[in-house]
Amino acid sequence: MGEVDGLPVHVLVVHAVVVLVPLTSIALGLAALWPAARRRLTFGLPVAAAVCLALVPVTTASGRWLADRTPPDALLGAHVQLGPTLLPWVVGLVLASVAVYVADRRTLPAAAQVALVVVALVVAVGATVTTYRIGESGARSVWQDRVQAQPLERSSPLV
Repeated sequence: MGEVDGLPVHVLVVHAVVVLVPLTSIALGLAALWPAARRRLTFGLPVAAAVCLALVPVTTASGRWLADRTPPDALLGAHVQLGPTLLPWVVGLVLASVAVYVADRRTLPAAAQVALVVVALVVAVGATVTTYRIGESGARSVWQDRVQAQPLERSSPLV
């Protein structure tokens, strides 16, 4: 995947995934539960989910590229293992978003509406929790043992 202006692509795109997947999940939950939100989100929800779906493989591939150039350790290994687990949840996010969009334009039986809400909420929570777990493991692999408990003494008055 490479670098952009000296920064690994993963460092750049991972932030989009960490923000967009939970936001899209929240929007999906709102749209599934609240008809007024569903009408307002309309076509934007499946589009946001599709953007997430496009970003996840880029993030995963760029993460593998970066991991191949990083000294291996257990924390990095855990992060690399978790990375691919997000894609199925984001596929579910796309499918549930499209289903909520289509359901808003049709009259569904009550049981189908309840099932759609349950599926949408499970997918939204699963995608968000998985995003958190992956992001937390990545942050831990980068920052663990690098930040001091006490502030460092600085000689410059500007810091």
